[in-house]
Amino acid sequence: MRRAWVILAMWAIALPATAQLDQVSNADAVGGLKAALEKGAV
Repeated sequence: MRRAWVILAMWAIALPATAQLDQVSNADAVGGLKAALEKGAV
């Protein structure tokens, strides 16, 4: 459980940087984050 939250925290840090580089990639990252929340955080 703790490991899942560490991964989510890493995503949260990475998203702003990704948004600056490529908005399409950021959209993909958000989709991945939502999938991670649905699968691993519960």
